[in-house]
Amino acid sequence: MNTFFISLFITLTSLTPPDSWVQFTKPFKTIAQCEQYIERNAEGLIYTFMQQANLDVNATISQLACLTYDEAVRRNKELGHN
Repeated sequence: MNTFFISLFITLTSLTPPDSWVQFTKPFKTIAQCEQYIERNAEGLIYTFMQQANLDVNATISQLACLTYDEAVRRNKELGHN
């Protein structure tokens, strides 16, 4: 059975490559549970991440998604991360 995590697609112009998928650590047993949580909390999730990561205006979060850990790793490799 897969475990899903709230995942953010973030762009930081100060990094190379600038785009990356990052994940919260709270696990969800189903993608439906994860997606419902995002629907109810999207603004708060973005705000919390930006504050906890201490990011400034050079950071852009353009997407929230529910991904497994392996999906996030695969997507980051496709973006050029090791």
